[in-house]
Amino acid sequence: MTQGTAGTAGRSIPVAEPLYRERPEEGRPVRRWPVMSALNGPTVPPVNQTPEIFAVKTKERIVQAALELFNQHGERAITTNHIAAHLKISPGNLYYHYRNKADIIARIFDQYEQTVAHLFVLPQDRPITLQDRKEVVDKLLNLIWEYRFMHRDLAGMLASDEQLKTRYQAFAQSAIDSTEALYRKMCESGFMQIPEAALRPLALNVWLLMTGWSTYLRTACGISEEAFTRDRLSEVIYQLTYMEMPYLTEATREETEKLLASFRPDNA
Repeated sequence: MTQGTAGTAGRSIPVAEPLYRERPEEGRPVRRWPVMSALNGPTVPPVNQTPEIFAVKTKERIVQAALELFNQHGERAITTNHIAAHLKISPGNLYYHYRNKADIIARIFDQYEQTVAHLFVLPQDRPITLQDRKEVVDKLLNLIWEYRFMHRDLAGMLASDEQLKTRYQAFAQSAIDSTEALYRKMCESGFMQIPEAALRPLALNVWLLMTGWSTYLRTACGISEEAFTRDRLSEVIYQLTYMEMPYLTEATREETEKLLASFRPDNA
């Protein structure tokens, strides 16, 4: 099987030739027969896997491949055929697991929601510590990087998918609520002193900063996709920490200043 390319935004996306070849039979309609090769891989489960396990793994691989391609090339540039070609499976195999690209995006969003929810899981039987705070920051960076297409391509996806739009709006409000609850927990632990009236606005501003940072880098700073790295993305932690600085107590100010230094942008 050979591969061609489809260009988008200056980049080439591999597009595989069809994994099925039409073979006419005398006196019968054209039938579609699988073209088997080592490159295509097996179309039946390996002997050490049940069909159920094999199907689950294929379903997971489709989601991971889609996430990778969306991050690299943008959601609008990627079709289900691109995803199938990337995995070296037939489009029919992909459609067995997902009806269309919207279904795949919905599954990625499921994972994104679960990851965000896990981000706000903090100890309930003790005050939170500086180490807890550091772990939240690390998880936040990983989240933004691993699902970076979600924020970059969000407006277009929501405009074309009413169900996803409704889900995202509820998710955003829940995330802002959780951020507010996190700041309350930090106040209870002696990390911060935030007036009651400032809790909600701070939580909202943090959400706007975190979800809009990648757009800022691409538009206001002119960062290309090729130059968009995790290090550039991590600069958002510097801005986030400065937003929190006025509310820090002395107990955490020194540690926070060290955090600021580690995430300081070159031009700051």
